Amino acid sequence: MHPDPEGDRSVVEDSDPDGRDRAAENRLVRTDVVSAGHPDIDPRREAGLAGRRADASSGRGNRRSPTTPGASKGYEADHAPTGMAELAEFRLRPGDSAPDFALPGVDGKTYRLAAFADRRLMLVVFWCNHCPYVQAWESRMVEIGRRYQPKGVGIVLINSNDARAYPEDRLESMVHRAAEKKYPFPYLQDESQEVARAYGALVTPHPMLFGPDRKLLFQGRIDNDHQHAERATEHYLARALDQALAESSVTPAELPVVGCTVKWKE
Repeated sequence: MHPDPEGDRSVVEDSDPDGRDRAAENRLVRTDVVSAGHPDIDPRREAGLAGRRADASSGRGNRRSPTTPGASKGYEADHAPTGMAELAEFRLRPGDSAPDFALPGVDGKTYRLAAFADRRLMLVVFWCNHCPYVQAWESRMVEIGRRYQPKGVGIVLINSNDARAYPEDRLESMVHRAAEKKYPFPYLQDESQEVARAYGALVTPHPMLFGPDRKLLFQGRIDNDHQHAERATEHYLARALDQALAESSVTPAELPVVGCTVKWKE
C-alpha cells in the first residue's frame, strides 16, 4: 500500500497472475467521521476533509460514489477514487434492525438470522478471500470468533463479491479458505448481493454488531492497525463486544471502515 499524493487516501497494491491491475478497485475506503477528535483521525487532515464536505454540500465535485452498489468497474477504472465515503452512506444506523438472510455456508448448510436467536449478540462481518485488508485482519477475526462465540455471540462472515469477475471469491475457494484458516464461524456466500445491499456493506471487512433485540449497536473496523497486529492500540470491535456483553452503552457506535470495496455485479 502506498500513500496517495493528496494525502487523504491510500491505494492497495493488488495484482493478479492474469495481469489485471486491482489498484483502482481494491483501495482503502474511509468513511469520514462527523466530528474531529476521534482517536484515529489525524487532525492535520480535518481542514481538507471539511473542504470536501463543503464541496459536496454545495454540489461541487458531486461524483457518484465509487462505493455505491451498482457503480460499474468502468467507473472505478476510469476515475481516480477519492478513497472516502461519508458516514451518511451507511444504510443502517444505530438502533436499526438486522435484515434477515438465508445464505449457503461453506459447510453445505443454509444459515438464517433466526438460527442465532439464542445468541446474546449477533456479529455480521462482510468478508471475502482476495482482499489484502481481509487477509491482514484474518487471524485477528479468527481469534475474536474463538474468544467471543463461547460468550454467547453469534458470528457469520458473508462474502458478497462478484465471484464471476473475482474467481478467488467463488464458493469452492471459500470452502478451501475456511478450512485452511480454521474458521470457527460460518462463512456464507451472498451470490445475489441482496444481503450486502440490505445491510449497506461498503467494504471488506465491514463488521456490524447487533444486540439481543438485533438492533445495530456498532459498525466500524476491527482495530486501528490492519498491517501490524502488535501495533494496534484501539481494538474497536473487541471493545464494542465487551461493552455490549456487559450491557453497557457501546461507544462509539460508528467508526470509519477501511478495506476493499465490495465488488458489485455490473
